[in-house]
Parts: sequence; structure tokens; C-alpha cells
Amino acid sequence: MSTWLPRLWTPVHRPTEPAPGGPVASSRRVRSNRVVAAALIGCAMLLGTGPLLPDESPLAPASADAASGLIFTRAQIRNRPTSGAAWKALKAVADSSIGTPKLADINDDHSIKALAAALVFARTGKATYRSKARKAIMASIGTENSSTSNALLGVARNLGSIVVAADLIKLRKHYPKNDKRFRTWLSAMRTKRIGTHGRWTTLVFTHRDSASNWGAFAGASRIAASRYLGDSADVAKAARILKGFLGNRNAYSSFRRPDSTAMSWSCNTASTWRPLNRPCTKGGHNLSGAIIEDISREGSFSWPPTGSAVTYMQESLQGLLMQAELLQRAGYSPYRWSDRALRRAARFVSSYSGWNPSTPGYHVPWILNARYGLSLPTKSARYGRMFGFTDWLYGRSGLKVA
Repeated sequence: MSTWLPRLWTPVHRPTEPAPGGPVASSRRVRSNRVVAAALIGCAMLLGTGPLLPDESPLAPASADAASGLIFTRAQIRNRPTSGAAWKALKAVADSSIGTPKLADINDDHSIKALAAALVFARTGKATYRSKARKAIMASIGTENSSTSNALLGVARNLGSIVVAADLIKLRKHYPKNDKRFRTWLSAMRTKRIGTHGRWTTLVFTHRDSASNWGAFAGASRIAASRYLGDSADVAKAARILKGFLGNRNAYSSFRRPDSTAMSWSCNTASTWRPLNRPCTKGGHNLSGAIIEDISREGSFSWPPTGSAVTYMQESLQGLLMQAELLQRAGYSPYRWSDRALRRAARFVSSYSGWNPSTPGYHVPWILNARYGLSLPTKSARYGRMFGFTDWLYGRSGLKVA
């Protein structure tokens, strides 16, 4: 897997983190949110091109059976093939040594290998894979402790895989004692201080504060944990933050403000900016869908984006798509939010031929193609941050979950 390091923000002071349980909003923002929540109505439009009418689908979820899977139902997994290159690649990972877990390591692949074992179990029903995944899940507990500055990002990237694996093997049903311990740990993980970063040390606060890939991954692991725990109230709070990230300032807008370099990629002012650009142009280029904190990694606005700007844009997409998948299964409609913001992000990446620059992001286009009926260039998915094997899960004639 790639070994590039994230930009580490080092502000002069550490902000005081709000109490666990959601964004601390001013009374004005609370009133605004109530007005918006009351005004939002459902829509039955299919995913595809064209604007939404109205702009946003409901923030409140429709009905969904949480017990039937965080992302996939058993029937969906059992419908997948047990032949072909994608299956062989998945099974090879599941059959390999999972190794020693290090949740705080940003390049650890233990958790994604546990997910591979859980997927193969869910497809074949072979108990050896369930046992392998269970051992990996339980061995992860306690490995989040680290004194490194990017430890929280490591946990943000890795925790979600472990949670989805636990769901796939039905840890609660088959290993109730293990599950009780896992749930106690998982609940605390959302607000546990991890690492020595100057600002971002808990999943919940990082999700609320970071408009970059840090926040995207933190949100994905937070949502996975809260969905597994049945904490629908926290899932709803997290959904608001994703909505804000994708462009709806009425849902949430309390992210850390970007610096002037990042703002050069935005079409808004410092007081009205959005983490993911609404439709706009600058210098003759359509910047709709750009994630400004990450596309600015190489510096101020210059076309085309290069280097780490390209890879970090897809880092954020990995986390954002995992959030969307988890929320979609919970009954929300994240792929419709903000004029299909994630589709616009895909268009933006396509505008500078940024697809598949590194192996951790190979699984991203498969999800977008399935969700939006696109034809983005793909490679064998392998695995990346938190998720992978999407060629097997979402490929042509594959899992249709949109």
C-alpha cells in the first residue's frame, strides 16, 4: 500500500473539544437546522443526471433493517460469484496471514484482511473464515494506543473495516461474550483521545472539524461504530456533518476554516465556503465537486492538479464513499445530496484524468459506477483504506445497491 503521509496541521493551540454526542451549535444554527429539517421533503427520483427537485433529499432516514447488514444483506453477498479474477483476488487475501493488528498505523492492512475473511465467510459459510475474522477483530482491541501524530488517522482508516467484518460474521449471534467486550470498546472509541496531533485526537471531533480526508475517514469509522451499536441518534448527527461536507451549509458548517491556499480552489468567501465545491468555475475551469482541502495539497489554484493533490482527493473520496454506503443502508440518501455531490466529485476527478493514481484508491470508481451508472476507468480493485474488493462486490452484473 502507498506510504505517503498526510499534511499534519499544527495550530498554535489545541481547541477545546465539545462534549461527546454531536456538534455544538449556536442557538441560531439550531433554529436554522430546525427550519431546514421541517422544510425538507422526500423525493423519489432515481440516481442519474440532472438536478434534484428539491435540492436535497430528506435528512431523516427511511426505513431500514439494521440487523440485516451495515452495508450488505446476506442475500446480496451470497449472490456474488465464486469464480473469476475478482473472487480469486479476494479469497487470496482472506487465505493469507492477517498479521498483527496496529489500528493506529496509517498503513496497517490487518483490518482490511479481516474484512476479506469476513466477506469470504459471508459468501461461503465456511466457519474457518468466520473464526479467522473473529480472532482478527478481537486482537484489534487496544492496538489504537499510540504516541504518533497521525495515530487518529490510522484508527479512522482502520476501525470501520473491523466493524463491518464483525457485522458480516454476526459476532453478536455466534460469539456473544466477544461481542459484549467489542461493543464496550467500540462505544468508547468514538470519543477516546488517540495520538498526539495538535488538533485531531478523537473520531467525533475530527469528523466535526476536519474538511479533509481526516474528517472523511473519521466520519466513516464513527458511522460504522454507531450503526453497529444501534445508536441512531449519533448516526443522525453524523449524517448532518456529511451533508455539510457535501455542500449543505444549513445542515452543518462548523468545519475548521481552510487557509488561503485551500481557499484559492474555492469559489466562495471564507464565510460561505463549502468543503466540496458547489457548481462554479475559476480560470475557465469547472471546479464543481473539488474537495478544496485536499485538492490544494500541491499549493494554490493551478491547472491541472498534480501530485499529492490528485492522490488526496481520492483519499477523501474513500472515506466519503464509505460514509455514504453506511448511511445508504441505514435509509438515508447521501448519493442525492447537494445536487449529487459525489457524482460531481467524480466529474471533477475525470476532468484532470485523476483516476487510479495509486492502489489504495482502485476500489473507488467501482462504487461510483454502480451508484451513478457511470463508466469511470477501473482497475482490479484490491483493497485500500477501510474498504476494497469492490470489483467483486459492485462490478458489472454484480451487487446492485443503488
